[in-house]
Amino acid sequence: MRGIFETSVFCAILATGCSTEAPTQPTPNPKRPQATASAGTGDVQAQNKVSATTQTEPSTGTQATTSNSNSSASSSSNSATTAFTLDEAKAKCTSCHQTGGSGASVWSKANGTEADWKAFANSAKMSVSAGRMPPPNGLSGQDKTKMIAFLDKLLGISSGNGTTTQPVSYNFDSARVLCIGCHAQGGRSPQLETVSQWKSNKGKSRTEVTNGKMPRNKTLTSEERAALVRYIDSL
Repeated sequence: MRGIFETSVFCAILATGCSTEAPTQPTPNPKRPQATASAGTGDVQAQNKVSATTQTEPSTGTQATTSNSNSSASSSSNSATTAFTLDEAKAKCTSCHQTGGSGASVWSKANGTEADWKAFANSAKMSVSAGRMPPPNGLSGQDKTKMIAFLDKLLGISSGNGTTTQPVSYNFDSARVLCIGCHAQGGRSPQLETVSQWKSNKGKSRTEVTNGKMPRNKTLTSEERAALVRYIDSL
């Protein structure tokens, strides 16, 4: 038996060694390349997605920054004081201060040119600042601020918020505005329509202004009252 087994093994080895056929290669799995290709496509798609995201994010950030910048600029612009235009100022005053109006005796050129307004700007500013014009309660809020800014512009005063730190002063026109409502022809005595009439009644006018009795129905600040006294003293 042993001899027979050894002979069988020898023959099997001899048969294998003598074979001229190439060793059989494992058959490739046709599905593997597809899986690999699919995986590769997925990687490319993922890379493209990351790339697109990277490109979009800076753009989005820029848009957000621009939007915030525009918003800030708009807010800054809105907070800035805007003066009335000539037409807007006229709309507040022409009903009285034009020929035939109730305030024509004081000033009748509110419907005139910018030069007409400039000539009366100091007097108008005094009245608007004190809340006397337009009657009965003057202007308030933004309207008051814008009117003063407009008058300051005519006077050549640079002002960021419609106000000025220049000292209060009166001239004949601005002083006359305070008194002409009562002390005109046919009104209370004395008449104060001309410079000569102011000079003739200088002493009495000074006393009445100092003790607060004049101007009647008008509230002056202490600074305005002192400025009016200085004007009377200068006559």
